[in-house]
Amino acid sequence: QVPRSVLELPVEDTSGNTQTLAQSLDAGRSVALVFWQPWCESCRNEAPRARRARETYAGTMDVIGVVSGPAESVDEDDVLEAIREWPVTYPTLRDRDLVLTRAFDVEGTPTIVIVSPDGTVAYYAHVPPREWHD
Repeated sequence: QVPRSVLELPVEDTSGNTQTLAQSLDAGRSVALVFWQPWCESCRNEAPRARRARETYAGTMDVIGVVSGPAESVDEDDVLEAIREWPVTYPTLRDRDLVLTRAFDVEGTPTIVIVSPDGTVAYYAHVPPREWHD
């Protein structure tokens, strides 16, 4: 069970909007967190699969990207360039304080974590499958 305090933590996305994971969960949708970095080639390869998952599971699961690290270690321009270039069509949160990264024990990228509406981790993979339906 993920602590409710983590689910209710307001996190800013790359568009300047603030949201919480609890918003999706309270609406009865699962949340798929896609932890990635702009320099990560495997993350670039994961982006199209995450886009397809967002489309396939719309209404039942929200796909949210997470880029971990403070501003001094993660170049915001690199993040925004990757979002445009790959493209990343789902919201991407900036986990500057590593709260989400630590809460979900993320040690590398890409990592996929799916949280069920009841707040439990239903799926965790550091090396995601070839396709999400797998």
